[in-house]
Amino acid sequence: MNTRLALPVSLALTLSLVAGCSNRSAHTRQHASAAKERMGMLKAGTEWQMAEQAFLAGDLEKALTKVENSLAINDTVTRSYVLKGRILMEMGRMGEAMDSLQLGQTYGPQNSEAHYYSAILYERLGEEELALESFRVACENDDMNPAYAVAAAEMMIDLDRPGEAVAFLTSSPTFEHHAGVRQTLGHIAMMDERYTEAVRFFREAQMLSPDDPAIREDLAFALFESGRFADAEGVLRSLMDEDRYEGRRDLQHLLARCFVQLGRPVEARGVFQKLTQGNDGSDDVDAWIGLGNAAYMVGDNRTLRNAGSRVMSMASSEPDGYVLMALYHRRVGSLEDSLANVELALDIDSMDASAHAFRGLVLADLGEMIKSVEAFKIATELAPENPDYHAMLQWARMGDFASVPTDRD
Repeated sequence: MNTRLALPVSLALTLSLVAGCSNRSAHTRQHASAAKERMGMLKAGTEWQMAEQAFLAGDLEKALTKVENSLAINDTVTRSYVLKGRILMEMGRMGEAMDSLQLGQTYGPQNSEAHYYSAILYERLGEEELALESFRVACENDDMNPAYAVAAAEMMIDLDRPGEAVAFLTSSPTFEHHAGVRQTLGHIAMMDERYTEAVRFFREAQMLSPDDPAIREDLAFALFESGRFADAEGVLRSLMDEDRYEGRRDLQHLLARCFVQLGRPVEARGVFQKLTQGNDGSDDVDAWIGLGNAAYMVGDNRTLRNAGSRVMSMASSEPDGYVLMALYHRRVGSLEDSLANVELALDIDSMDASAHAFRGLVLADLGEMIKSVEAFKIATELAPENPDYHAMLQWARMGDFASVPTDRD
């Protein structure tokens, strides 16, 4: 046996085994490191989810602790900085919130949420131009999300730039079939008193999102303003059949106004009577004014007097109570008292054409024809588009009041 060959072979084999162990050890360390990293990411994600759940539940302290735990494990995750910024914002710690959101933008410059929530923070701080710019960036980074475009448009509206908002919302075909975009265009049309166009936008929004009650609310108001009172009533009734709308006083007010416009004052009076009841109703000036007007229309003098007195006591610096009392006194034949009350109303608001017209009627009742003509002339000058005032002026000039309704307000 050649022992000189055996040693090198043995040594080579040993060295080979050592090298193999070394390679396996390095691979094991690498695998362990990757596993540890994956575990860290999993743990960071778990902490983030717990933070989000606590935030949505309103437990801000727990949410902040959890998101900071997540960042301690991995401090390069944009969504963690965004969530932390949102939490701090709700805690009123605006400076820290801004720092966190800016870090989120640093690690994720294309992250729309980082810019979107920065915009909300700027808006709360009163920095509206900076808010608009951040909303724009959020929209540019994700032009498939119309919610960002709506937010930018609403900021333009707040900045009194509705035309720019319309151009922005109609600039991309991506937004054309989004309910929020059509609804916002409807709001702008309402602001511009383009009520028929607003109805169209809200109808389109309703087709795109038929289960959204806020769109139906907007549609009801637009229909009323466009003079489609029966349609407005239909939408209102469908809304008020739902439990969520029980007690919505603004919609009840609008329904009563629909009844007035549709020549159904008895129904209007019933709604206004309910609105004036209870703690909320006792101080609802508009409800009492509406009740007074409806009572006048149906010849309910007692309710008219009570409503006028109540409005005068609640809003003595406004003309409405005095007008209601003027209506009541003329109805019962107390012409001097009627004239005194309508003149008190005009002392408060001399630009009210209807009050001048009513004063003209009372003066005619008193035989003061020259003064009556002057009162109607003022009414026609203040509201030249109202044909009734022009007709009253002609009647006064001719001295013929036989055809003038004695109960015209």
